[in-house]
Amino acid sequence: MISIIRSKFSSVQSFILGIYIHPLTNSNSRITANNSSFHRWLSSSSQEFDEKTYEKLANKTLDDLNDRFEQFLDQIDDKNCDITFNNGVLTISLGTNGVYVMNTQTPNRQIWLSSPISGPKRYDYIDGKWIYRHDGKSIQELLQNEMEQLFKDSYQKLKLS
Repeated sequence: MISIIRSKFSSVQSFILGIYIHPLTNSNSRITANNSSFHRWLSSSSQEFDEKTYEKLANKTLDDLNDRFEQFLDQIDDKNCDITFNNGVLTISLGTNGVYVMNTQTPNRQIWLSSPISGPKRYDYIDGKWIYRHDGKSIQELLQNEMEQLFKDSYQKLKLS
């Protein structure tokens, strides 16, 4: 058996779950865990949908992130920051803090993210959210946490959820 330990920290709670996956099963198989919501997340596969539905969901998410980041960048008022959204690619330039790139990956039905802090990640649409399977966090959670980390001195609460 392969043992995977998942940690999740929040301001309200902190817990560690131990999950055991039989080596002959794939990651989409039914998995036993101590937490039922995490169990449902792991056992569910990314939703299968046609290309048109995928593009609608992915572009709506990126368009929403674009709108929220435009507001956020206006609040921090840094002339070195810029945001562009063209042809399914959202680019957020944060001056000396680096560049975030998010784009649609139609063949995989994923959103890909490149972060100057956490590196590349691939998000699947699970239960109405774009989730990174390796840590169970949504794309919005990751961006919220990283913006707080990058702009801790001038951070205005970025509302992505």
